[in-house]
Amino acid sequence: MSPHKINLTWHNDRTPVSTRFGDVYFSPLDGLAETRHVFLAGCQLPDIWQERQNFTIGETGFGTGLNFLAAWDLWQKKQTNTNAWLDYGSVELYPLARSDLARTNGCWPELAPLAAKLYDFYPEPTPGFHRLVFPQDRVRLTLMIGDAAQMLAQWTARVDAWFLDGFSPARNPDMWRPAVMAQLARLSRKGTRLASFTVARAVRDGLAENGFSVQKTKGFAYRTDMIQAVYQPDHAVVTDKKQHNIAIIGGGIAGAAIAHSLQRRGCTVTVFDRLSEPAMAASGNPVAMVMPKLQLGTTPMADFQRAVFRYARQIYAPQGGVLQLAGNAAAATRLEKLVAENLVTDQEAVFLTPDQVNDCAGLRLDKPALWLSQAGWVRPREIVKNLMTGATWSGNWTGNFDILDDYDLVVMAGGLGSLQHPDLAHLPLRYRKGQITYLKPTTKSLQLRCCVTEGRYLLPAIDGAHVLGATFDAENNIDADDDADRRNLAHLATMIPALNIPTFAVLGHRAGMRATTPDHLPFVGRVNEKLAVLTGLGSSGFTTAPLCAEILAAILFDEALPVASSVVARLSPNR
Repeated sequence: MSPHKINLTWHNDRTPVSTRFGDVYFSPLDGLAETRHVFLAGCQLPDIWQERQNFTIGETGFGTGLNFLAAWDLWQKKQTNTNAWLDYGSVELYPLARSDLARTNGCWPELAPLAAKLYDFYPEPTPGFHRLVFPQDRVRLTLMIGDAAQMLAQWTARVDAWFLDGFSPARNPDMWRPAVMAQLARLSRKGTRLASFTVARAVRDGLAENGFSVQKTKGFAYRTDMIQAVYQPDHAVVTDKKQHNIAIIGGGIAGAAIAHSLQRRGCTVTVFDRLSEPAMAASGNPVAMVMPKLQLGTTPMADFQRAVFRYARQIYAPQGGVLQLAGNAAAATRLEKLVAENLVTDQEAVFLTPDQVNDCAGLRLDKPALWLSQAGWVRPREIVKNLMTGATWSGNWTGNFDILDDYDLVVMAGGLGSLQHPDLAHLPLRYRKGQITYLKPTTKSLQLRCCVTEGRYLLPAIDGAHVLGATFDAENNIDADDDADRRNLAHLATMIPALNIPTFAVLGHRAGMRATTPDHLPFVGRVNEKLAVLTGLGSSGFTTAPLCAEILAAILFDEALPVASSVVARLSPNR
């Protein structure tokens, strides 16, 4: 079910009211006080999270985000474990606009600093999983936009506390139906606590039928009662999340991204690589392009491509924007469909006519295109080194796996080098050589204002040169060669005929070896108790690595996963 925008009216100019359900989002008396009484105190927070390394809250009905902000505020003030993280997963079929959230939560100035951080990354109302991370406060939000039962069925987590905060069961019965109650039980651990403002008989019975022990307690303000519950089935287990001393093999973007994610979780990390410094192999280009590889529909692969780009933007900000050109009518039709199906926002992708493309690019391209304003170019070496900050570097590694025996876990993140581990030799990784060509700008080419791609790409002049690339050759010879430069230039002549290709002077070139997979999805997951893998990123490593690293770290620590379980299954090294 697709998400729907929702129309609001306002009670006393400060309390939002849903016109669809005829119900308020929170108490007109004091919404923040209500949240603190019903949900925070109702789940015995902050007391029950003090002894946990990580804590997960699940919520039905994100609404205005007030419950999330109140929990975040309490976490900041009352969490004494400086290594602990708060995971907050919330489902919402009717997401509010950012402006409505700002108007609502502006009633509580004490939450304003946190609200501002939320609004910076609050997603547009597109369906699926949206992961937002606030590392300074050790808080992760997984916002699942869509039907509650459907989205929770795709979530993997071990929830410690539930906030049931949909509209009244009498007005919005879908939020409280048996399929939702079954998912609450599936995602809970023994002892999970739950709170809700409603004491409706159907809700209490539904919870009891799914293993929750339910009791009425004193409600907030005019509500006489509320409910508190504890999940107490005999089959539930309590899992223990511990810190690890972890070795990572691979000093490129995959290794750097997982090093960053693991250090956020309190791990001690050592990065091993055959080369002397980070980012000297395929991740070592001076500039590179980061963009989404958008696909039609809601398949796991299409969902993955949208999710990785949205998360990468939180880690680094690409510059310049990207025009994805349509070289023929069929390609143009496909790009129009990508926009028309409303799975990406206007901020993420806009279809442009040839005249609009020419205005955007600064020179004549004369082709329709998708304008990706949030994509663009980045500096790979800086990114890799920044993500590795705090990790121990061990270069010139000889490939001796025996020296890794003392580590709790080894993560293979070295591209094709991952095949050297005997437990990974079966993975169907393939060589794909990618060569970029450095071009001296011409008077004409200096007019280019953004990145352009149509199979290959041309970046605007950066540090005195254009970067043109890249080849995708099925060979394992790493040496750069003049023939690849000629093929890059021949493609450029077709992509942008307005440029006078013979006038370009080649300033140099660089080649790297990519690891690709038959289905073009990376391998991300645990192989056994002592080994995990993150490899096969292909030509889009800087787009995919950050979220893939978060997925792997969540798997290793039994955390709430940032994407649907169907996506995780497609990434498994055992697929």
